[in-house]
Amino acid sequence: MPILVITTNATKSAFSKESTVLALSKVVANVTGKPESYVNVVINTDAIMSFGGSTDLCAFVELHSIGFRNKGDTVKAITDAVSEQLQVPKDRFYVRLTDLNAKEVGFNGSTFA
Repeated sequence: MPILVITTNATKSAFSKESTVLALSKVVANVTGKPESYVNVVINTDAIMSFGGSTDLCAFVELHSIGFRNKGDTVKAITDAVSEQLQVPKDRFYVRLTDLNAKEVGFNGSTFA
């Protein structure tokens, strides 16, 4: 049930929406070890935002999951994928990992615990 949420000041027309979300979905499934059928990817574009005192291209990336294999490897894989897919320089966004409790995540009418 990993959920990748990206907020960026990139415009919607700056990348291929379908191929981008599908590529990111595969990366999230691979790095978390969860089935891709549970992965949710959300990209919020055209945000009014700054990073490091500049409004140049930037983002804020959040990955929520019930557990992580290796947080260092996860951050590296997500950073590389976001930079490649959205063309946001690696030093222009943070990646926030949130480890969720299975009892607090609902899907299809029930929780994961």
